[in-house]
Formats: sequence, C-alpha cells, structure tokens
Amino acid sequence: MWVTAVAFGIFFAGFFVHLLVWRISLPTRQTAALVVIFFLSLVGGMTTLFACVAAGYATPFRVWEYLHVILFHLTLMFTYLIVYTSIEERSPSMTLLVFVHEAGKTGRTREEMAGVLTGIAPVEIRLRGMVRDHLTVESDGVCRLTSKGRAWACVFSTWRRFLKMKKGG
Repeated sequence: MWVTAVAFGIFFAGFFVHLLVWRISLPTRQTAALVVIFFLSLVGGMTTLFACVAAGYATPFRVWEYLHVILFHLTLMFTYLIVYTSIEERSPSMTLLVFVHEAGKTGRTREEMAGVLTGIAPVEIRLRGMVRDHLTVESDGVCRLTSKGRAWACVFSTWRRFLKMKKGG
C-alpha cells in the first residue's frame, strides 16, 4: 500500500507543478515541458524518500519496491502525456464532443455540428505543431523532416511494420 501511496504522491506533486506552471505561463513546447516536470518530480520524490528513510522517518523499502514506484510513476506519466496530447490541440472529434456536451439534454442538430467545424483546419494545426516541435522545417511551401523528425518517423514506421499495420492514417 505504501508503494502505491508514494507513487501517486510523486505523480500528483508533478501534476500540481504542471498546473502551477500552466497558470503562470503556458510553455511553447508543452509536451517537452511536461516530460521535464514529471521527470524532475520523480527525481525529487525519490530523493525525498531516500532522505526520509535515512533520517528514520520512513521504513526502508526493498529494491523492488523502489523500482515499483519508479515504474508506476513512469506509467502514469506516459499515460498522462498521451491523454494530454489529445487535448492540447482540439481535434475535430473533440470539438464536436464538447459542442454536443455543452448543449446538454437538448443536443445539437447535424447542421449546428457541421457549422462548428467551419474554419478548423486540423492538418494545419498539426503541421504548425510539427514545426514548433522541430520535427519539420518549412521553406518555399515544402515541409522537410529534421533529423529529429526522421528519427521519430523511423520509430513509428518500424513499429507499424512490427504490428503488421497497413500504411496510412
């Protein structure tokens, strides 16, 4: 039980820092900022845990329990990162979902739903994000992968081949 409590405590400390930083100033590279915040919360949490054990304020954990805390935190962190990227930039599906939710029990007509998507260019939003995150560079209307972009493309292509997935989106 203590392992779970410590792991959740470390994660929620990082989550609190995340909320605090976002309230002060929204980072340009939000996903990278989240990785740094949650990694530093893990380091800080584990350092605090070791200090509490050394001072006699906490019962020493066995090695596997420390590893369990680390693995649990990393799992929570990566899960949160995946969820966060889906809400960072509004997708058409998310926009429609929120729009219908805001109508309550009355719902929305198909025409209202089509109208809310007018002017949204999801591909343009993603392209700007790829340039912002240094995955692509754009010159003369042509997008080219950076070395970072090529590395990620290689990872995803290899993973898709491994899973025997069809090409495409």
